[in-house]
Amino acid sequence: MLKLIDERLLPSDDKTQPLMLDITDRGELRQSYMPGFLHGGLFIPMPKPLPPGSKVLLVIRLPGEQTDARRTIHGKVGYRSPSASGGQHPVGVGVAFGDDEACLTLKRDIERMIATVSRDVRSFSF
Repeated sequence: MLKLIDERLLPSDDKTQPLMLDITDRGELRQSYMPGFLHGGLFIPMPKPLPPGSKVLLVIRLPGEQTDARRTIHGKVGYRSPSASGGQHPVGVGVAFGDDEACLTLKRDIERMIATVSRDVRSFSF
């Protein structure tokens, strides 16, 4: 299950929104992965989507990783699914990964994890 953890637990400046995610299932990871972004990204369901261009500090744990093995990356909201999306997608945001080494490593690790998931489970498309 992709779980947004209380973002108030993380320090933040006024310009960066912290988000903590626990993704425990590879199928959920595949559904949330956004390969349409240049360096990859994740769709994050949230009741009040951030506006496009918002900077995000993403603290994430992937399926099979230890609880204390969270990764921290910087990204930017590149897609927003409002409540009026006609039910095609849940309300939330697509966070595009940056081009630094931590982001590129996360992209590679996600793509390796989802390569073994059934092709019946589709990645997020927008």
